[in-house]
Amino acid sequence: VEVVMTEQPAGLEHLGRNIEVNRIAGVPCERVSAAALDWSDCAGEGLVGTEWDLVIGSDLLYAEQAVRDLPALFGRLAGPRTRVLYAHTLHRYDHLDVEFFKELQAIGLECHEVGDLPREDPEEFLQ
Repeated sequence: VEVVMTEQPAGLEHLGRNIEVNRIAGVPCERVSAAALDWSDCAGEGLVGTEWDLVIGSDLLYAEQAVRDLPALFGRLAGPRTRVLYAHTLHRYDHLDVEFFKELQAIGLECHEVGDLPREDPEEFLQ
């Protein structure tokens, strides 16, 4: 399994350092790499032109420009064999949430609210 973690070009060096720190700490990261991904450039080259099995993202909406760029990117990455899973915390930026979900719907992507998961007892993880 190959894992490609992406970041805006300005944060790529930091992401690469984090992967290396985890590798040194013994986390199995041999097949993990970092790559720049500019959400506003969905021309179909590089990572956007690759057919992925799974695309995972979480809480990426924090700026006005992302309201259009992120759904467009998800639309380009989604394909017949590609599943896009995105976790979004509602009400962090209410004014962006509404527009973001409208954009997803406008390009034909489905959203399913899963709600809050039951909190686990932290003691279970210590056993």
